[in-house]
Amino acid sequence: MHQPKKIYQISCLKIAILASIAGIMAINDQSFATDNKQQTATSQNSMKNTSVNRNILEINHKNQQIYANQNNQVSLQTNMVYREARILIMQQGWRPNLQGEPANLRSSVVKELFDLGYSEIKDCAGTVEGDCRFEFVNNKGELLVVTATTRGYENKRRFVKTWWVEKNSNIAKQRLSKKISDGYYALGGTGQGLEVRGKKYRYYDEEGQKPWQSINYLQSPKNGVVFDGKDYWCLSTLVPQDKPAVCSPNGWHQPEILPFVGTKYYNFLGGSGTGESMTIENDGRVIIKVHGTQETEIIYRGKFSNPLMIENEFGLLIQGNKIYQLDVNGKMTTGCRGEGKVCESELY
Repeated sequence: MHQPKKIYQISCLKIAILASIAGIMAINDQSFATDNKQQTATSQNSMKNTSVNRNILEINHKNQQIYANQNNQVSLQTNMVYREARILIMQQGWRPNLQGEPANLRSSVVKELFDLGYSEIKDCAGTVEGDCRFEFVNNKGELLVVTATTRGYENKRRFVKTWWVEKNSNIAKQRLSKKISDGYYALGGTGQGLEVRGKKYRYYDEEGQKPWQSINYLQSPKNGVVFDGKDYWCLSTLVPQDKPAVCSPNGWHQPEILPFVGTKYYNFLGGSGTGESMTIENDGRVIIKVHGTQETEIIYRGKFSNPLMIENEFGLLIQGNKIYQLDVNGKMTTGCRGEGKVCESELY
């Protein structure tokens, strides 16, 4: 009877041991399952976070792009004709920047553009085909830089390539450092004037005086000279008294005596319906046009000189009431109305 009791005790011990092992295994299985769930959840959360972060980066990148575009502050388009873009720029409150580095007039490319009236030109890269840099400034002291290229055309026909706004420029400091003197300013050769008084200015002419405006709209490239975005005005008390003078970026300038002021026509070939015309302004600016039977083309716009060479192709010389055609070497050409005859025409 005692032997079965031992067997029973041993069996109970085995069962207890097996139960303990099973419990440990169950706990481990449960812990493993919990760890797996936590790892899966963590992985999923990580993937979600990565996705969210990626979306945030994309959104931020888009916002930065939009912000950058808004910072341009100028409604321009690539490949716009620069002449048209310039008008649009100035309509939006920008004016040629006359501060900082002066235009590189040692470059014939820059000088031609400057003589055409592009006072905002600063420099050009190499030859005519290179990009040119134009600068404008607004009343906040921000600097607008525009680069333009010819795209294979002549120098004076340029197209917008790139543009950007520099907000941390020194334009505002430069403007404040140059005080505009009170007084009366003039163009020279006209009855128009500009009066500066304190922090305001106004125009006047034969018809009377115009409303006062803030002096912030003016720039001063040098003492005694102001620029209103269109014309240079010089202090009238500094005008030379010996002969007529016109205002320039460098002050009063006494150009050579103009042969005439206004428009005159000439025709080296004779006949009617065709020919050329020359228009000379009081300030020495000149425009030369070729008149065909159906259309008219401007072949030169710039400063007058006598003789006047046009794009290294030919020249013009005025003597009295006659005009002569010159070759690239400055010599009078022949053959316009027969062999051996000088190419000349009356001005009418």
